[in-house]
Amino acid sequence: MKKNLTLEEWIPLYPLFGFLVGKTFGTAFRRHQALFDYDAECAALFYQLGELNAANFYNPANIRRLVHRQITVEELQHIELVPVSALSLAEISRRPRETVRRKLKKMVDLRLVVEKEGGKRGYLFTQRAIEYFFHEDRMLYEDLVNLVETVENFQNHR
Repeated sequence: MKKNLTLEEWIPLYPLFGFLVGKTFGTAFRRHQALFDYDAECAALFYQLGELNAANFYNPANIRRLVHRQITVEELQHIELVPVSALSLAEISRRPRETVRRKLKKMVDLRLVVEKEGGKRGYLFTQRAIEYFFHEDRMLYEDLVNLVETVENFQNHR
């Protein structure tokens, strides 16, 4: 099979591809929203916190190494997370500090986030959150593989 599609080949696939991508990401989004009791703002802050927690691990110098091999849950459990304060998260996310504080409390109650005391204080993902989203990402990749197979089948049967 060819690796690249011509514009003529792509035009009839584009609406199908758009629909299937939307369906794939919509499904993942609904799974994530259910975890947060359909509180989209809480979910958005959670994703932002996770990105900030793991910024050192996923720095540009490390990305090339990470792309060339798969990361296991065991490796993720040993990465050094950077604590993020409620004030920093509020400033970065451009949300009111009190809103961020309430949402962080909700995440703590869900056992997805823990408040680190002593040293550099702040909030960190728990192992439960790391494992949940590791498996969620794997499900999303499987959905995307199914999407690619569907598009290939469509192309082959035209």
